[in-house]
Amino acid sequence: MSIIGATAGELLARMERGDVGSLEITAAYLDVIDAHDDDIHAFVHVDRDAALDSADTRTRRKSQEVFEEPMIVEAGAGTGKTSIVASFAALAQKAVLADCDVDAADLHLVLEPKVIRRENFSGGKRARIKSGHCTACGKCVEACPMPGYSRALDGHAAPAIVEGVLQVLRGARGSDAALEWIDLCTYSARCVPVCPEGVNPMLMLRVARMKAIGSLGDAPQLQRRRDKAYFRRVHAFSALQLEDEEIESWQR
Repeated sequence: MSIIGATAGELLARMERGDVGSLEITAAYLDVIDAHDDDIHAFVHVDRDAALDSADTRTRRKSQEVFEEPMIVEAGAGTGKTSIVASFAALAQKAVLADCDVDAADLHLVLEPKVIRRENFSGGKRARIKSGHCTACGKCVEACPMPGYSRALDGHAAPAIVEGVLQVLRGARGSDAALEWIDLCTYSARCVPVCPEGVNPMLMLRVARMKAIGSLGDAPQLQRRRDKAYFRRVHAFSALQLEDEEIESWQR
């Protein structure tokens, strides 16, 4: 079985048997990123040498202080900050977490914590969605790299897809094609410079997604991704990069 085709659990088992190492696994995934990311733009920056060096360190370096106080900073949307923090949270087990994202605090969607109390919060000015500025010309869909990866969008006109997104923003039911595009968005920002009206389609889709999954109080139109094996995969992938002592330090 290929490395890319294996599940996290299978990779962990193969590592424990000595059939494959973290360096080999990391290299395989970097090759996939190199092959496809020019079209998808899922990563802001990939440091191949640093990733390979970190993977190689898994078997040769011993450190007691690695990741003692990690800091994760990135201004871009969709770069994986929440996933990284959730991974550390899964390793830490006993931790107090606060997601202070002023735009979309979504950490709870991954960790599914027990809600003890809810309180309304508002700060600054209230944002308004000016969907009328968008003329549904469809140029953003044409510039987007993702529709080519979805058969569900085959045969759907770009303007009709955008009109469905606008329906979601207005609080109405979006078309199946619109919901598919909203769900596919990776925030590559290729749509931003092509809009003739000066609208930021990337942010428009982000708000549409928040409304579609019910985060803003609307009836859900998209299913939130529930991954029951998330924590198992976190522990599996942590074994690719972290020493046993490092993992144990996070679980204290």
